[in-house]
Amino acid sequence: MHQTLFYIPEKLFGIPVFGVGLLLILWLVITGISMFLDYRKSGLKSIWSFLIVVGLGAAAIIWILPNIVKPTGLAIQSYGAMMLLGIITGLLLGIFRAKKYGYKPDLIISMVLWMCILGIIGARVFFCVEYWSDMKADSWVQTIRNCLNFTEGGLVVYGSLFGGLLGVICFILTTPNPNEETEHKKRLSIWRMLDIIAPSMVLGLAFGRIGCFLNGCCFGGVCDVDKYPWGVTFPAGSPPFMDQVEKGLINLDNQPLQGLTLERIFLPDNHWGIIVKSVEKDSAAEKAGMNPNDLLLAINDVSVFDKQNNARLDWAYYCLTAGARTEGMIKVKRYNAPDAVWVYDSANEMRSLPVHPTQLYSSLNALLLLTILLIFDRFKHWEGATFLLLVTLYPITRWILEAIRIDESGAFGTSMSISQLVSLTMIPIVCVLWGYLWFSNRKSQEAQ
Repeated sequence: MHQTLFYIPEKLFGIPVFGVGLLLILWLVITGISMFLDYRKSGLKSIWSFLIVVGLGAAAIIWILPNIVKPTGLAIQSYGAMMLLGIITGLLLGIFRAKKYGYKPDLIISMVLWMCILGIIGARVFFCVEYWSDMKADSWVQTIRNCLNFTEGGLVVYGSLFGGLLGVICFILTTPNPNEETEHKKRLSIWRMLDIIAPSMVLGLAFGRIGCFLNGCCFGGVCDVDKYPWGVTFPAGSPPFMDQVEKGLINLDNQPLQGLTLERIFLPDNHWGIIVKSVEKDSAAEKAGMNPNDLLLAINDVSVFDKQNNARLDWAYYCLTAGARTEGMIKVKRYNAPDAVWVYDSANEMRSLPVHPTQLYSSLNALLLLTILLIFDRFKHWEGATFLLLVTLYPITRWILEAIRIDESGAFGTSMSISQLVSLTMIPIVCVLWGYLWFSNRKSQEAQ
């Protein structure tokens, strides 16, 4: 697990990176060169759209980024980076495959843009509906922020599939066929476009699941390393670790975390609170001024109290581990004492019990599907068959992988996850589509 790939520092050689600084200069230089090249090619036709993009980017660099940069710098999250890498590699594969149909790269780029926007929206909406209780906050503003925070995880593949399909349909309905004279069709063939992009979808999924592995989400159940030597452990505060704490597989009583052993006590105001039971000698926490019996109020500006004003140990554990790991530091707010601040110690953190790396299983599954699709595409007889093969095989493999995963609970009163239920629902739909494809192609052949 490596949620943060690296940090972009606030300053380089004493010069600010964000705001009016190096990043803004770099942005203006790159977009200026792009505008000049586009001007030489197309004249003033697209200059205004370029200026809008330049202005929005500059505004984000000047006013937004400085407000989200942490003391350690701007965190580049592994999940978002892998998702971006999946989009880029999928786009390149789509461009390569489109050449045999005589389509230019800009056509595929435009279609992938539609797919990415609606695919990400669909994936996030699916996730927010499934985990609405976790997304909902005290205010609508915070709820919206929770729903929009997708770069650290929280996307569902089926949501991206449905959103991406909607993106393809919207693209085809709004885009004339550039090969109308040779194909004798005013509109692009939806089956052909889906066949072109189907392998790209599973290639993007392969990278996306690596992002899940680095993020610690979509994890599997506990496994015996004697039977499954590839079982992996995740650090304290990660989703697998906290799941095992919740299920009693890991006992944190009297276990020091980042130099602190915590204890939940009943306070005189009839609420539960958390105090420091003990502080490890010569630890960073002790050097920062932490003492036994300190009453904790917040860790890294996150309150340890819930809506009923009762302190929760699991929240405190999470903030001391995963939350602090992301920040790179720990700041503890205490009752009647100044804030204590120290650097997060990643060398001495607890680990979860070994679990199945279902994220990597899923990534390998996607690469296997990619290989099958590329081979099948060379011998297919009908347009649309490559895409239908994908939506036939993926629900089956997804149902099997979901049986190994334990991060999703049963849905609608069943023991199956919502993804398994969607997989079962898709099978008869796909059978109908195969029948339609066979019938329409047979009818076309008879007409000829």
